[in-house]
This record gives sequence, structure tokens and C-alpha cells, in this order.
Amino acid sequence: MSKKSPFKTISENLPFYPDMKDQSEKIHEPFIGTYIGSAILGDSPKPEEQIPVYTFAKLNGDCYYVCQSYAIKKAVETAKKEYDTLNDIVFQFIFKEKSESGGKPFNVFTTGYCTLEQYNLSLLADEKPEPKKAKK
Repeated sequence: MSKKSPFKTISENLPFYPDMKDQSEKIHEPFIGTYIGSAILGDSPKPEEQIPVYTFAKLNGDCYYVCQSYAIKKAVETAKKEYDTLNDIVFQFIFKEKSESGGKPFNVFTTGYCTLEQYNLSLLADEKPEPKKAKK
């Protein structure tokens, strides 16, 4: 059992999802994780130089920053509106491509969410063995 640290975390160096430096197909693999919190990265007083992010933890415990793009923000807000909390909500984000709208670049995602219970039940359903065929 790991001991809980008494220190308050002020800053973390977490990787971003998606990793835009990764040009392989791996960049399009689904991110599945839970909401930890939100933050603004950067100390500039100019809002355009600040980066609003969410912190998510993959189900293996690894934490990532996910920029608050329109699609990601909409998924988080919709889940919170439906469940009144983000505890035990599992999100899935799939990066599709970089695109442009109105001359501004943006990332295209497919997003979704479900409860942790629904997610775990889906894993159990995936593990069920195929029914045996009757012998002739």
C-alpha cells in the first residue's frame, strides 16, 4: 500500500492527449479514463497565452492533460448535467484529425461517456465465451 503524500501538488508535468508529436496510428487509439480536475496552464495575464486543460486518469492510473476543446468540454459538461457529478464517470475520447473552421485550427474528436458500472459490465460482456454449438 502506498503512503499518501502530505504535500499539496502545485504543478505537474503530465503528457498531453493526444500526443501531437506522434504521427503513427497510435494517436487515434481511444483514450479511456476518468475526470480528475481542471486547470489553467501558464502564468501569462493574456488569456490567449493560457491553456485551459482537464486532467484525466486512464484506468491504469496514468494522468494526462486534455485541452478543453469544444468537443471535450461538451462531453464533460453533458455528463455532469446528466449525473450531477463526474465521480465514477468514464470518458472515451478518440482523436480523429486536425481541421480548420473559420480560419482557426481545431482538433476533431469523437467523445462519449458512461458510468464506471456500465463500463465494467461492458468488459464482462466482451469476455463471455462463445456459446457452444450442438453436436450433430
